[in-house]
Amino acid sequence: PKEYFIYLGLGFSIWSTISSSLNSSPLIFEINSENLLNLKINPVFYVLEEWAFQIQTFCQSFLLIIFFLIFLSPIVIVNLFLFAPIHLINLFLLLLWLPLLICLAASRFQDIYQLIPILTQLIFLLSPIFYYERDLGYLSKITSYNIIYQTLGLLRDSIIKGELHFYKSIILLFANILMIIISLSIFNKLKKKLIFYV
Repeated sequence: PKEYFIYLGLGFSIWSTISSSLNSSPLIFEINSENLLNLKINPVFYVLEEWAFQIQTFCQSFLLIIFFLIFLSPIVIVNLFLFAPIHLINLFLLLLWLPLLICLAASRFQDIYQLIPILTQLIFLLSPIFYYERDLGYLSKITSYNIIYQTLGLLRDSIIKGELHFYKSIILLFANILMIIISLSIFNKLKKKLIFYV
């Protein structure tokens, strides 16, 4: 029960931030439509503002979770500082490029904001967050292609087990950097058209 509680607490707290970021991203430009039309601020500012808010919220809730988990397993605080930093960077990078792509798509296709909560629920059900990866049996292979779960799982394992997973984390880091470059490139091509969509 103690191990499962730690597993569940970390997994759910990380997932809450990811799902909150994804679910709020389709409306970023719509909420700021008046500013986009009347001010000369680069539209990416509003994405970065939401990104900073999500990171701040995550840090507050995650540190609180860690504080309580220390009483169950003091090693988590050591693992957090020794093994988790690169996985936290991967999480923060994911929370930048994926919402950016979603809000760009949502500015053009208004119905996307209705689909994102459904997709996040499906991802949640297909990801070992409330259950162990081994419980998926032969379907556990699908988690290898789920970049959202890979980010979550590597961070959680680094804190619980003290595992760095160096090669996976480096590959994920390069994938995140590549996706940021791609998403910013798409943004630069579409930013002048945003005023027609909002």
